[in-house]
Amino acid sequence: MLDALVACARSRGIPLTNLWATLNKTAETPLHTAVVRNNREYAQRLISLGANVHNIDFHRNSVLHITSLAGDVDMTDWAVAQG
Repeated sequence: MLDALVACARSRGIPLTNLWATLNKTAETPLHTAVVRNNREYAQRLISLGANVHNIDFHRNSVLHITSLAGDVDMTDWAVAQG
């Protein structure tokens, strides 16, 4: 599904960074959602396509904040490694 979204955006000339900055009702980006769902593979793919690990949600939480608040040491280590 992600590949189809990327292809659609590219075919319409929409910058991918616009997609990754799209917010839901709690100001979470797709990357936030991937991290909340503990989907590292999807999160890594989003980052490789330009998602910003420093974006914050409505509560001013970044990806790193979300992983550390959840107590997920592995995902927190991963988030730190992303920058």
